[in-house]
Amino acid sequence: MGAKFSGATAQYTEALLVGFGNKNRISQTKAEIIDLRADKFDLERDRLWMAYMKAADCVIGVHGSNMLLPSGLAKSTVELVPRSRIANTVQDFLFSAHKTDLRDALLFYRLLYGNESLSDIQPSEVTNMVASVLLYSPINSNWFKVDNSQTALSSLHSAYKKILEQKAGGYLQLSSSRALLKQKIKQTVKLFTAAK
Repeated sequence: MGAKFSGATAQYTEALLVGFGNKNRISQTKAEIIDLRADKFDLERDRLWMAYMKAADCVIGVHGSNMLLPSGLAKSTVELVPRSRIANTVQDFLFSAHKTDLRDALLFYRLLYGNESLSDIQPSEVTNMVASVLLYSPINSNWFKVDNSQTALSSLHSAYKKILEQKAGGYLQLSSSRALLKQKIKQTVKLFTAAK
């Protein structure tokens, strides 16, 4: 992962490959890569793939109907889309029922556009996008739900604390003082309501 998200590399080190074809082998990496790809369909293997996707923090795939179930099962999705398919964007997403705020779709379902073979999308772009989704989308989602209730405040504080504990970049510096956090939240809410 890029330097911006270097703190995330220790937490997210496993990758699971599913799909058809064993043509391209993955070279040695620092991450543990579990290759479950196959040459033909098998019902039990398909069920295993779905179980893994349901437990996945993020699925990454190429635009197409093959992304329907993965996008609906995983907590987040990063999709690689050829520019010629822009008119068909998100037709292959099943938005999770546990995402009750429509704005969460903007946070947890991301698209990277490329040429027809997607060869102009750099691996660093994909890893930075995935790191952003995994590390910051939960916090941003909590911001959507901020109000004056203690539950929202506690949820937001916990999300920030978790990020800081994971050492997800040195960009966030948060005082542990709940009063200061509450004051910052009120200021932010005031700015948003004043803008309306």
